[in-house]
Amino acid sequence: MFQNYCRTLACLMLLLSQPDLASANAPVDRPICPGNAGEPLPPAGELPALAERLARFEQDCEGDAGFLAYRGAVLLELGQAEAAAALLERALLIAPDHAGAQVDYARALAALGDANAARSLVDNLLARDDVPGGLREQLRDWQRFIGRDQDTSAWQTGGSLTLRAGGETNLNSAPARGSLDLTLPDGPVSLPLAKGSRARGGGALLAEAGVQAGRNLAGGGRLQLLGDIRGRHAPDRSETDYQQYEALAVLTLPEAVANNAHPRAANQFSLGASRLDYGGEQLYEAQRLGAARILQTGPCLTGASVDLENRHFPTSTNLDGRFVGLGGSLRCPLGDARVSLLGRLGLDRAAEKSRPGGDQRRWDLRLAYSRPLAGGELDAEISLGHQGDAEAYSEILENGARRKLARLALRAEWAVPLRKGLDGIVAFEASRQSSNIPLFDIDNAALWLGGRWSWGN
Repeated sequence: MFQNYCRTLACLMLLLSQPDLASANAPVDRPICPGNAGEPLPPAGELPALAERLARFEQDCEGDAGFLAYRGAVLLELGQAEAAAALLERALLIAPDHAGAQVDYARALAALGDANAARSLVDNLLARDDVPGGLREQLRDWQRFIGRDQDTSAWQTGGSLTLRAGGETNLNSAPARGSLDLTLPDGPVSLPLAKGSRARGGGALLAEAGVQAGRNLAGGGRLQLLGDIRGRHAPDRSETDYQQYEALAVLTLPEAVANNAHPRAANQFSLGASRLDYGGEQLYEAQRLGAARILQTGPCLTGASVDLENRHFPTSTNLDGRFVGLGGSLRCPLGDARVSLLGRLGLDRAAEKSRPGGDQRRWDLRLAYSRPLAGGELDAEISLGHQGDAEAYSEILENGARRKLARLALRAEWAVPLRKGLDGIVAFEASRQSSNIPLFDIDNAALWLGGRWSWGN
């Protein structure tokens, strides 16, 4: 099977090293062929009919790279990996830099059991400077499922440094209202908040540094280590300065089905820790342990996970808790874009009976979208969350009501390349927290301009 085609990266790289091949074979009067207008793949139910229609163009469009890549992608989605690989390889002979064809060719090779060539091709794509951020993340996801018998002696490292300047409307995360309503034995009382407890906006500087290292393991597994430091400084509101620290280790162990055919699955285990310092004091720290089952079906990744987290508040230990959560995820390409949907449902058990509100039930949902835009990369995200206390938060707030919180957050970032490894950034963030207890209504918005320097792969 597939013996008439190149099955190793060495062969493909030999073809890619001939820059004049595309122009030498391009037809002078090329017919109008499907696949050259950025057409997205239709829903799965429409693919068989599309495959039949494309077959009628075979003779007239056999030298058109866009058509060959498009038809190959359709056949790959239909599970015809061998036929797809033949078409995609022909597309790459004509247009060696066709990124979509290279990605689908790697998927086809993996489906045919040639995991080494597939993994090497993905590594080569990741080394390119012109691969958009959304596609780069997608390729990194695929790395976990198509790498077997790789070199386990080398670490792949990378990182980024981001500097931004801008401003926020609520640097101190203060209540949206300027007063506090209390329920006292003599009746309700409304008290104005002290000036220092009201929302304060202003300019700020935001810096973030991230590093990562990954290593392939024997048998196709992969170990990843990630670290991140983020800090904000407000020159006129230094008491609102904060620093966040994150560390994470992820072990991924792929599990292939018979004959290395799709779908492919992996078991993933993670260990992490985080810390938040605010106003010069350590406000929060947590330790997390997670396990997930991830399945690759076609171009999409789906997952189910369980998380355990220990939460500690050094300055208010009665807020400590133990969180257990169940989650699900879906990550798919959508044309030249990438969409992710993540959800989690969990219970935060109070470590002490004196914690206001007692145990907390919560759910979170996050939708992320990324795509190329105007020569750069757009990343957008919307997050929803809800939290409900099991007991009254305080007898003097809203007649001892159980607190309920609803959160909505929006984020959009556009990054445009300025030079190799350096991107200019424009970012906007907005969040709103609403509650049946007005004390916990919080609004904030921020606008940032800056740059990001990245290195490694």
